[in-house]
Amino acid sequence: MRFYVPDWDDHVDANYDFLYDVHSEAKNGARENLFLWDVFEGRELPIDGLLLSRDSVTQNAGLRERLNEYGIYGDPRLNIPSWLPTISDCGAWGYRDLPFPPYGIEGLIDFYDRIGVRIGVTLDHVVWKGPNQRRLYLDERAFGSNLSPDDVLDGLREMDGLDVFVTEWPESWPEYVREHDADVHDSIVQELTTADFEGSPEEICRRLESSPSAVFRDQDNVFRQNLSEKLARRIRDAYNPTENGFRLMAAVQGWDPESYAKDARKALEQGYDCLGIGGLAGARADDVASVVDEVGDVIAEYESEHGRRVDAHVFGFAKTGLFETVRDAGVTSFDSTSMLIAAWTGGKNYHINSEEQYDAIRVRFPLARDGRSTQVEKAIRGQEMIRALEAYDAGESIPDTLEAFYDEAEETLDAAVTYLQNRRHADGYDTGKMIDARAFFREDFEYAVEFKGTVGEPIWRDVIHLLREDTENDPLLFEEYEDQLRPVRRYISTREEADPVHSSESIVSPTSGSFEELFPHLREYTEAVGDTDKLDGYRRTLEERPWKRCDCPFCEEHGIQICIFRGNNRNRRRGFHNMYRFGLEMAETFDELFVAAALPKAPSARCDDALRERHPEFWSHVVDLPSVELGALTPDGAVEWWDRLDTDAVADRSPESISAQFERVLLYDPDGDSPMVEAIEDAGCTVDQFDSASELQSAVMRRLRPSEQQGLTEFQ
Repeated sequence: MRFYVPDWDDHVDANYDFLYDVHSEAKNGARENLFLWDVFEGRELPIDGLLLSRDSVTQNAGLRERLNEYGIYGDPRLNIPSWLPTISDCGAWGYRDLPFPPYGIEGLIDFYDRIGVRIGVTLDHVVWKGPNQRRLYLDERAFGSNLSPDDVLDGLREMDGLDVFVTEWPESWPEYVREHDADVHDSIVQELTTADFEGSPEEICRRLESSPSAVFRDQDNVFRQNLSEKLARRIRDAYNPTENGFRLMAAVQGWDPESYAKDARKALEQGYDCLGIGGLAGARADDVASVVDEVGDVIAEYESEHGRRVDAHVFGFAKTGLFETVRDAGVTSFDSTSMLIAAWTGGKNYHINSEEQYDAIRVRFPLARDGRSTQVEKAIRGQEMIRALEAYDAGESIPDTLEAFYDEAEETLDAAVTYLQNRRHADGYDTGKMIDARAFFREDFEYAVEFKGTVGEPIWRDVIHLLREDTENDPLLFEEYEDQLRPVRRYISTREEADPVHSSESIVSPTSGSFEELFPHLREYTEAVGDTDKLDGYRRTLEERPWKRCDCPFCEEHGIQICIFRGNNRNRRRGFHNMYRFGLEMAETFDELFVAAALPKAPSARCDDALRERHPEFWSHVVDLPSVELGALTPDGAVEWWDRLDTDAVADRSPESISAQFERVLLYDPDGDSPMVEAIEDAGCTVDQFDSASELQSAVMRRLRPSEQQGLTEFQ
């Protein structure tokens, strides 16, 4: 079972300054950025693959240029391991509000080949769930300056059984759209008027059917599913497995289990042996289980009838409670960002497992929209809270830590005044780019990092703006700088005199670095920023100290910082931590096994054809084994069951690749054909050899959990 993570350019600054909340370098290009695979190596990496959306590539010019030049495995920014499997789809969720997918099949195969992914998904359209099938799509460009959608659509939007979508349509549509609506395909924008929206909802929808700026469908679910199936057939016809260096996956769409099963059956009839079940992101567990069970029955029936294996992927799935369900249904991979996103949305942001989750402590940044006094208060109180939490984690005196901060802050402000008096006309500030002025300030001022952390982003930015405007020929009054710093200094003095009310739970001075010592500061902070409703969750997190029980590199290096909700470099690290913990849970259900047979030479075409021909007994015993990867070991390396060597595609089939992905290889080798065993074991992966296919099958079953064995009696 492989777990893919969608690529959202998720990285962190390797040398981020957590004390002052400042990046290691002023310019992003100068920083050492860490992706998940830069932190975890080999089998420690909590993901088994990367999912790249064509939609995200289209919208990111930098990524698009790099992939066109280097491909996904050569991209110097991503720098992903050569063994890491990759999938690319069209990102149907991103264009779900449009009447048609904005991409054509003409360039899709070329796109997948050009970027070099291992698996490419057919073009599809998400089928909306829910009771509604009637949908009206309107081109936002057709609403002129005198007509707003809000003025005319209230009645339509309130109509039961009708969904209305107003979005900006593409400047041009792919060729297949002409078959369904020639006017829409020709991108004719016909301005809508008030008269178009007069009458009953039914009259309005029927009237708009003839407009090139509108699409109305009575059975939109059926249309979307049929369109996805038609596009899958066409790309299958255009795809050449000996010339195209990727595996083709058919996107399967539906609105209930039966419709999904129908679409899966059609894909198998078209010759697909790799299905991607889409449209389930965010669905209830029971709904996911019903769909997966139904599709799984279709797959099992096909495998039994044809003696061929089928892989299935579930898009947007990450429910630990359904692990056994997806395994038994024949699912071999899934993807999700839910563990990552949970790190910075809602509560329960820090995960030990699916049952044990904690609220991260929110320490808020000052915002540009805040008033100046609020900005100052948030900046200073935020620094106080960060330092108090660090002292608590280290068991050090919190009052002493805060007093040291006030001394540092005053020293920083004094140094800033001296610097600004002496260097405010430096040539480095005579620049048209704000980023260059920031970089010069960072290099030129000894206390630049401390200054930004103390005064906060808004005031720091205003000071840089002043430095750019201030010249020897046209100097500003120095009072303008003082106006920026004065409220900071004044508020620090106020905080030095403050004495948070001690907890009534103790009549004696609390132990240094204890929760009793921290709590008054925490309570005062939550009251100041309006987070008192989160205090109980914070208490649980801090009293139980879950970061002390985690062995991931982030918790071991940064401690309590991973439980602080504050900016990308903490939040995304916590997301990486959550994925690591999810990987540990996943490992409790799915063993990392590669079940293979030895082949004396690399297959000239597909691996499964070669296995059926040379080792039919092996294939019949393993073809429908769940939650394992199948393939062959050849003198040239490992080959997955669906793979072929008669293409120009370059895949990492080395012993190191096997070791990075799998804990153990169960090898069927009755003739002693494999020269790879020693190299694989030297790379750190155990190899168990068998000369009996039935004994290998039994060994696989023994390595599965008892609950899994119960469901595998059909193999015995």
